[in-house]
Amino acid sequence: MKKISLILALLALVLGSSCRRTDLQTHTILIPEMRTDMDAIMIKSVMTGISGIAPDKIEVSLTDRSVSFEYESMVIAKKNLEILISDLGFSANEIPPDPKASANRQFYKDYKVRVREMSSPSVANYLIGQVNGVEGVVRNTARFYQDARQIGVIANSSVLTLAKLERAISEMGFSANALAANPAARGRLPAELRAQMQPRAKPRVQPQSPPGRLPSRSFGPTF
Repeated sequence: MKKISLILALLALVLGSSCRRTDLQTHTILIPEMRTDMDAIMIKSVMTGISGIAPDKIEVSLTDRSVSFEYESMVIAKKNLEILISDLGFSANEIPPDPKASANRQFYKDYKVRVREMSSPSVANYLIGQVNGVEGVVRNTARFYQDARQIGVIANSSVLTLAKLERAISEMGFSANALAANPAARGRLPAELRAQMQPRAKPRVQPQSPPGRLPSRSFGPTF
């Protein structure tokens, strides 16, 4: 009888622990200093890259100056998320902003760089991962604008200028606005990635006929 009771107790313990492997909760953080679209992009971008947060459940409100989200409490604590926002230079509920980060917020710029070769999600994801590691880029703020073939980042302009970012992207093997890709760096990229890097073709411009004249027509050979 004692053995049966022990087995049942162990079984209950195992089942109980398995039920606690996930624990989704919602939380709202008040961010009084969040006033601009760039602030909102920065907050959402940083939180999207955190393990344990559902990216599609992050809601940023400039009106309420807050961010609400759904998170896995067994993976990350809400206090850690508040500290993360404080480290960006913003207040987060009762936690004051990091003084150094708060002073640097005046230098934050939202850069956009056109990259003609970003023709597939795989290429975009690769480049975003590389750009997020560039010194001066605010953590996880690199993002992809598919229609415009642009990559956007929020950066500390006192550390990283737009020209420096363009050169960094060029040295990764990609074009950056008017700057061509470094050929040697392009050659070092994985072959399967290079195969997907198809620059967008420039539209062909049809020649215009002079005013008052009909365009010439071709009827093929005559016999």
